[in-house]
Amino acid sequence: MVERTQRPQESPQEATSATTEEERASAQKKADIAFSRVGLSVTKIGKSVKDATPLVQELGKSFGAIFSNSDMEDAVEGLTQALSGLGGVASGIGSIISGDVLGGITSIVGVVEQPR
Repeated sequence: MVERTQRPQESPQEATSATTEEERASAQKKADIAFSRVGLSVTKIGKSVKDATPLVQELGKSFGAIFSNSDMEDAVEGLTQALSGLGGVASGIGSIISGDVLGGITSIVGVVEQPR
């Protein structure tokens, strides 16, 4: 049988001091890349929602015309407005996460300023 030796517990401070600057820089670089990818993904989701909004709107109008139901058409119109706003906010947040703070804030402010 192999005998295992127990390592003494390290305090967080000891663990940090045992990490070299090079290891910390490498970990920070990997974290920055991952964060940027998350931001780009959120931006793409927002763009996809914005791109799909006119299709949903047209579908709602078609259903309203088929079933002669203006309430359905109005409900879908409200839904598409909400989707459009959500897509704009998601794109803005994704831009901010990716590092484009000014572009992200501009996108979010553009959504807030849209007339309802």
